[in-house]
Amino acid sequence: MPSSTRFEFRAWARNFATVEDRIRRLASCEDIRESMETYVVAPKVSDCNVKIRDSALDTKTLIHRRDGLEQWQPEWNSPFPLSARELAQHVFAPFCAEAPDFERATYTEEQTMHDVLRPHPSIATALLFKRRFSFSIHGCMVERVQATINGASLESIAIESLDPETVTELRRRLGLAGFHNVSYPRLVQHVIGMNPLQDGFEEGGKLGPGN
Repeated sequence: MPSSTRFEFRAWARNFATVEDRIRRLASCEDIRESMETYVVAPKVSDCNVKIRDSALDTKTLIHRRDGLEQWQPEWNSPFPLSARELAQHVFAPFCAEAPDFERATYTEEQTMHDVLRPHPSIATALLFKRRFSFSIHGCMVERVQATINGASLESIAIESLDPETVTELRRRLGLAGFHNVSYPRLVQHVIGMNPLQDGFEEGGKLGPGN
């Protein structure tokens, strides 16, 4: 059955200047965006993408893996303030974490961070700054990201399309065949020391300077 959810591949390294040169030979940058985001993660759970961005809670769920690619399904997005019931359903339930004893009926973004998320023993938060450069190549959405995660600087190249074969071919053409697909939740878990990546970012377990 056809799906409207895109297939995604995301690689990480300290620097992707060489790959960006290849991208810019194929297309011009269409958009540059910056954002500050807070990711919520839990041990041994990497199929939930829960983040706060633009004063809203945004969640996605990993629904399928295929040939090194992932499909993430948007689940929910709502601005603050949020009810205690909404926090329990959309933050704690996906992580199978016990919801706290809520002291309020509704929570602002600041109250959610300070009173609900940071004190919880089973989850962790990480602050991400993203500068995203967007391109369109052969029907794929391509993005180069300069990211800072709790002070650690890394770069990412992401490729997305409804057609998995197109993503795989562009991945090869850009020289990313040797990189593992690492989602934001897995990357955050690795950076904060929660779930280190056993195989690293590249084949051979390296975190290289680019390729």
